[in-house]
Amino acid sequence: MATKITEKTLIRLDVQRAVRQLRDRLDISQARLAEMLGKLVESQVSMITVSRWERGALLPYPKNRQGLAQIAMANGCWDIAAALGVDVPLAEWLSVLETNSPTTYRAWMVLRDRKS
Repeated sequence: MATKITEKTLIRLDVQRAVRQLRDRLDISQARLAEMLGKLVESQVSMITVSRWERGALLPYPKNRQGLAQIAMANGCWDIAAALGVDVPLAEWLSVLETNSPTTYRAWMVLRDRKS
């Protein structure tokens, strides 16, 4: 029996990759990302929660996705912010399209479809 690929599955994969790429680019641990996000959204976020996001076991709550995107944008990771479902300013977005990463391309496709 074939596995049905839904929009939720694609979103889960994008978030999973985006969280991991954010940590890799910032060269921080899951614990450090959890701490940064917790301070930003004024809520407790654990290292285990970040791990679950990266494994695709959980999707972040909307406020946590927004917080992750804010961390990404503050560090110039516009493609990651877009992959997390946040509208990115066009000028910033155009500057990262040159990276040609799978996350960038997928995020661009999502934004393009949203604007249509």
